[in-house]
Amino acid sequence: SLRGLAVALQGPAPGETDGFRAGVQATLGAARNVACAGGEPIGLTDCLNFGNPEKPAIAHELAQAVEGIAQAAEALGIPVVSGNVSLYNDADGTSIPPTPVVGCVGLVADVRRAPNRWRSGDAVLLATAPDGSLAAETALIRFLWKAGPHLSLAHDVGSAGIVATLAEAAAWSGGLEAAVEIPPDYDSRRGAAILACRPGRINRLGSR
Repeated sequence: SLRGLAVALQGPAPGETDGFRAGVQATLGAARNVACAGGEPIGLTDCLNFGNPEKPAIAHELAQAVEGIAQAAEALGIPVVSGNVSLYNDADGTSIPPTPVVGCVGLVADVRRAPNRWRSGDAVLLATAPDGSLAAETALIRFLWKAGPHLSLAHDVGSAGIVATLAEAAAWSGGLEAAVEIPPDYDSRRGAAILACRPGRINRLGSR
């Protein structure tokens, strides 16, 4: 078989204090990373890291994070098949921020056609979820894994921002840097990925 598995772990953005948003960010981030490796997300697991749940505020964070993961999983159309919790993470009476970590597993149909490194002459593009809604975020994830066979590289734009993502892609591609213009209206709070492909294949991406 030429099939393979793509696996990713993701937590919320650093400094996130809203339990619901933390759950959504972790779930979508893990699925987006799997999609960037050419994998169709098929299942999720989680580790829910929180403070003392006997405190009402922490119990609320935990409940909201579970709801965020559930809504994101439902939008993706994939199940959460397992998970565990790490609770009572307090120091000097202060609880850690809501920190759900989500693992995603995806199926790569043909590992020979999975995105890898960009090459000299590639076009570098930015794919985004325009309005940041769950529907837009999941549509981006679906686009990424379907477009995978036509891409030289796909790299999720993480919380460090687009400049750091471009630097990571260049390092991964043997130090080959890209000359790009960052869109002035780029919003780092929404899901996005850097794509690279041969110019002649760009029109094929739109059909995904």
